[in-house]
Amino acid sequence: MKFLKVFALSFISATFLLSSTVFAIEKSFDDNIDNLLKDSSIKCSDDYNDFKKISDSSLTKIREISNYSQSLDKNYNVHSNDPRSFSYDLSFDENKSFKIYKLDTPDFVEYFNNNGNFKNNISKNYNWMSPVYENGNLKHIATFSKNHGDFEMIGFIENVNSTMFESFINLDKLKETLKKNNLTTPSEIKFVKVDKYHINLIYIRQNNQEYAIPFTNTVSKMNIDNGNVYMISNLANKLSNYSITKSSSNDKQGGGTNIVISSRVKSLATSLVFLSASLLLFLNFKKRKNTIK
Repeated sequence: MKFLKVFALSFISATFLLSSTVFAIEKSFDDNIDNLLKDSSIKCSDDYNDFKKISDSSLTKIREISNYSQSLDKNYNVHSNDPRSFSYDLSFDENKSFKIYKLDTPDFVEYFNNNGNFKNNISKNYNWMSPVYENGNLKHIATFSKNHGDFEMIGFIENVNSTMFESFINLDKLKETLKKNNLTTPSEIKFVKVDKYHINLIYIRQNNQEYAIPFTNTVSKMNIDNGNVYMISNLANKLSNYSITKSSSNDKQGGGTNIVISSRVKSLATSLVFLSASLLLFLNFKKRKNTIK
C-alpha cells in the first residue's frame, strides 16, 4: 500500500513537472515569435501616431473611390461582380496592420541563383499594409508609406481575396504553421512583397536556413500551395518554371483591383479639374457673348 502511495505521488510530480516544462517551452516560443513580429506591427512603430492622424481621412478616400467604382458598376457595367450598398462602414484593424518589404532586385529567382540567399535582397525600404473591413468583413488592403517625411496612403487593393489575406495576417495560424514544420526557434520573420511573381510571402530564417510561406492568386500556375512552408531554394526552383511573360495582368497578390494614389496622380487630377472648369467658364462666356449680339 505504501509503495502505491509513493508511486502515485511520484507519477503526479512527474506529470506536473512535464506539464510545467511543456508550458515553459510554449511560452518561450510564443514570446520569441511575438518579439520578432513587434518590428512588423504598426502599433509598435514610430509611424503609429502618423497612421492614426490620417486613418479617418484615408477611410473617407477609400469610401469615395469605392462609391465611384460602384457607380460605374451600376450605370455602365464596367467591372460589375460585387454589387454593394452605397452606405457602408469601413474600419482599419490596427492589430493586423503590418510592415511589408520589397526586394532590391525584383527578380527573386535570378538573384537567388546568382547569390544563393534571399535575405540580402530584402530592401531596407518598406510600406505598411492595413486591412480594411467593410461591415465587419475584410474587403480592401490599404498601403501606407512615408515619402519625404509625410506619411500617406499611397493606394489600396479593392475587393481582395479575403480568405487568402486573412491567412496571411493571422498570427495564430502562423505560429501553428511554424510549430508544424519544426520552425520553433526562428531568428528572423518578415513580410515581403515579390511584385514580379505576384506573391506576398512570410520570410523565415532559422539556423542560417531560409524558408518562405507564400500567398498568391496564381497557385495553380506556379504549382505552389498558399500557406505551406517552402525552403527558399525549393520556392525559387518552382518559380523558375513560371513564365512571367505569359502571366495574366490580373495575377495580383490579392486578386483584387489595385488602386494607386500617388502625388503625381493627385496633381494630374487637380490639373484636369482646373482645365475642365476653365473650359466651362470659357464656353459660358462665349455663349453669353453670342446672346448679347
